[in-house]
Amino acid sequence: MVARRLVIVAVVAVVSIAFVAAIVVSPGFLGSLGNPPNTPSQETPAVEVPTWTVGDRWTYNVTLSASSGDAPMASSGPGLTGVVTKEVTSVAGGAYNVSVVVTASGAMATTMEGSLDVQVTEVRLEGYTLYRTSDLARLMDVRTVHVEVDAMTPMWPVHGSLTLTAKATYEPAWDAWAFPIDETDDWDVRTNATVEVTSLLRMDGVSGDLETRKNASFTVPLNYSVTSVGLEDVVTPAGTFAAMHAFVTLPELDLDLDDEIAMVLALDGDSIGVPNVALNVWFGESVGNVVSANVSAGLSRTAMLEVVLVGYRNA
Repeated sequence: MVARRLVIVAVVAVVSIAFVAAIVVSPGFLGSLGNPPNTPSQETPAVEVPTWTVGDRWTYNVTLSASSGDAPMASSGPGLTGVVTKEVTSVAGGAYNVSVVVTASGAMATTMEGSLDVQVTEVRLEGYTLYRTSDLARLMDVRTVHVEVDAMTPMWPVHGSLTLTAKATYEPAWDAWAFPIDETDDWDVRTNATVEVTSLLRMDGVSGDLETRKNASFTVPLNYSVTSVGLEDVVTPAGTFAAMHAFVTLPELDLDLDDEIAMVLALDGDSIGVPNVALNVWFGESVGNVVSANVSAGLSRTAMLEVVLVGYRNA
């Protein structure tokens, strides 16, 4: 039971950090739930698809924080801070190969039912994405995510780690950005992600060591709507940029998991309720990528992810 609960906490952290990385790695995953903010009435020029070259690099600061609440799993603490780095490593076969590395550390305490206190202390992610050069549609994602957690049970302290290795391909290609983008564009995004995943859980405590490895593959639809708002001046540590603000509308989701997937995640139930999510992203044409993004999610508790550009290099 302790192992399963530790995995649940680790999975939450993995999904959160990976989500942020996906946002800054993909110029197309834009968003915010709810009503769109006030928009300027004047027309703005279209944002064309950028052209990347080998050596282009973007570096972001990322912060993950969470407020406490009365949910079965409530998170609090100073949160995790880290750095996301993405770089174009090659261009071949009509695709950009873009590496992504995320390192985050700090402390995010989580209290679960049964008086199990868990603290996520470190998250590392590395991998790459293949983008179609003509429109930056995603063709493939490869990721390895590692999470370190410490837990205090009623009987003894436990240290755990979870490593997830995943490969996702998209059919049709994940054309999230739909260039060129005008001030008041809106469009639907539809694709199917086929995912192969391996999880490795390690735990050690006074009662001994535990190691569990599981594998699964599945296909899940990705369906959402995007609306562009207009150009705004966005101030970042890397400079002030005229950036296209856009938001995503996500449907209400209840992810039904088959037995195999549930076993990989070591979940006690067979479904995961997806909380309300709000996403905002600003794309800077002069930078050729996202310059700022923020994501919030939660019901009685709220997790907040903030991403901001701190440096870039156009080769």
